[in-house]
Amino acid sequence: MANSIKHIILDYLRDAQLSEDDRKVFEAWLAAAEQNRMLLEEMNDPARVAASLAKINSLREAEIWERVNAHSAAGKEGEGRFVEQPMHRVHFLKRAAIWWAAAAVLLLFAVSTYFLVRRPAAVPPVIVDNPVQKDILPGSNKAVLTLAGGQTIVLDSAAKGTLAQQGAARIVKLADGQLSYTSDNVQKQAEVLYNTLTTPRGGQYRLSLPDGTEVWLNAASSITYPTVFAAAERNVSITGEAYFEVAKDKTRPFRVTANAMTVEVLGTHFNVNAYLNEADTKTTLLEGSVLVNKGGATQRLRPGQQAQVSHDQPQIKLADDVNTNQVVAWKNGLFDFKDADLATVLRQVERWYDIQVQYKTSLPGFAFQGKLQRNLNLSQILKVLTENEINYTMEGHTLVIKP
Repeated sequence: MANSIKHIILDYLRDAQLSEDDRKVFEAWLAAAEQNRMLLEEMNDPARVAASLAKINSLREAEIWERVNAHSAAGKEGEGRFVEQPMHRVHFLKRAAIWWAAAAVLLLFAVSTYFLVRRPAAVPPVIVDNPVQKDILPGSNKAVLTLAGGQTIVLDSAAKGTLAQQGAARIVKLADGQLSYTSDNVQKQAEVLYNTLTTPRGGQYRLSLPDGTEVWLNAASSITYPTVFAAAERNVSITGEAYFEVAKDKTRPFRVTANAMTVEVLGTHFNVNAYLNEADTKTTLLEGSVLVNKGGATQRLRPGQQAQVSHDQPQIKLADDVNTNQVVAWKNGLFDFKDADLATVLRQVERWYDIQVQYKTSLPGFAFQGKLQRNLNLSQILKVLTENEINYTMEGHTLVIKP
């Protein structure tokens, strides 16, 4: 007896060995309608995986069986009417030792794009104890602006329009919520005034600096900058993580300082991850050229390269051919992991959902790989843990990973 159609399709996608009956059913389903073949081909495109899984999830089992049986019967009654189609693998998904555990989550709950888990050969079953009792919403656009005199403005509740005047600079909250600086007359400003924009855990914000440079701040991050840039240079400092699209200015280099590391550019797109609870401070170049300095060490990056600096070592390690889309996925509303251990995954979850994570057991020995949207509630994210037999409880805003 063949399994359900949806299970057969999932088994095929994760390269499981199909039984003879399941193989015939799968081939009949593939040949029964052109849209079935097109649906399978869509799985080659990472951007369309979510839609493809949603289509599979919406399939009605009875209707599929009716179509498959009708097609098979037609093949038997009319000579030459049924031609067995050769099975073809979707190469994007064909990887040894990858389990589509979280794909099952997506079929059941239709929460996001796709999530793969690379497991060891054997993982003992664990019963999930006491799942999320009260849901926690995802992060949003939240930040506090600290002015030169120490006054603070909570930006998420501030009205649109002019917020403050700092010397020659006028601070404006735009219609889309972005913070922007415009300088009426730079020559009138005798002293340098500094502002700091800070995002809490569970917050992010976008800022347009006085020179037109665009900055995206991730959760639990900050940037300190002058309200008007000097004639010779443009210097800012950050904590946490920020993505920059620097306005081009050949006469004034743009410098970002983070954890005693300096990134110098003239005009380019790059990301700096400087969270203190990450092993390294990482600068990833998407466009243009940057010079990374730490102590006496220097590295010039080309697009696709990443400089990695340990917090307590001066050496700069260089990584080539980095997946830049993955690095800036946070800016584009995604969690995106590749061979990430549970602690790495949960550090991002911790910051975005403003929770604490406690471990009362050793970490499981498998890696996560895939994408999830950052606009999901915490309960939807934690379904990935549930489906991968990770035992946890939510105690208020604390996620406890248990034996």
